[in-house]
Amino acid sequence: MIDFTRAFRHSRALAAPGDLQTCDRALLSKLRSLTRAGIAAAASPYIKGAEIDALIARRDAIVETFDRLIAQRGEARVLF
Repeated sequence: MIDFTRAFRHSRALAAPGDLQTCDRALLSKLRSLTRAGIAAAASPYIKGAEIDALIARRDAIVETFDRLIAQRGEARVLF
């Protein structure tokens, strides 16, 4: 059994944003396409509004971090 309770907390902040240095292209693409409705459809009834909102906020922070790194370093140095 895998415990995902930390993934579905109400915290909107990333625990260690400095750890985000490189990312798989496909993963970043999937993160970009992730929607509140998609999460609700896949994870209902296990998580609801506040958990989904926090997950989306953290997703947004991850995408923004990689967008900033790509702008600074170039796509080839950030995405693999």
